[in-house]
Amino acid sequence: MCGKILLADGDQSVRRMVGRVLESAGYQVVTADNSREVLALCAEELPELMVLDLELPDSAPSQLLSVARNHTPDLPVVLLGSWPIKNLDIVSDPLTALMEKPLDVPLLIATVRGLLLKKKSAATSQGPTRGSLLQRC
Repeated sequence: MCGKILLADGDQSVRRMVGRVLESAGYQVVTADNSREVLALCAEELPELMVLDLELPDSAPSQLLSVARNHTPDLPVVLLGSWPIKNLDIVSDPLTALMEKPLDVPLLIATVRGLLLKKKSAATSQGPTRGSLLQRC
C-alpha cells in the first residue's frame, strides 16, 4: 500500500471512478460525500493526501481545507473543479494542486505522486513527522 487518500466528492460516480483509479495505483482510499464526513475522516483516518471536489455540497472549500489542515498541517490536497474556478487563491500552497474535471487520469496519478513526494521532502528536511509516506509507490 502506498498510503491513504481521502476522496471527497458529492458525485457517487466520480468517487467510484477516481477511487478505483487510485486503488489500482496502490493507494488505500476512504471516501466522503459531504463536508461533515471529510472532517470526521481527517481526524479518524489520518489520510496522507486528500482529493477534494470544489463543488462539494454543504461546504466552502477554503474553510473546509483550513479545518482539515488543522488536523494535519502538511496535508497535500488535490482540488477538483469545473472551469471557470472562482477560488484560485486557495491554490497558492505548494502542497495544493488544482485539476479540471473531467479528469485526466494519468495526470491525476502523477499529481498525487508529486504532492506526496513534496510532502516527503518537506518532512525529511524538517525531521520526522507522522505518517507512513516513506514508502515508494
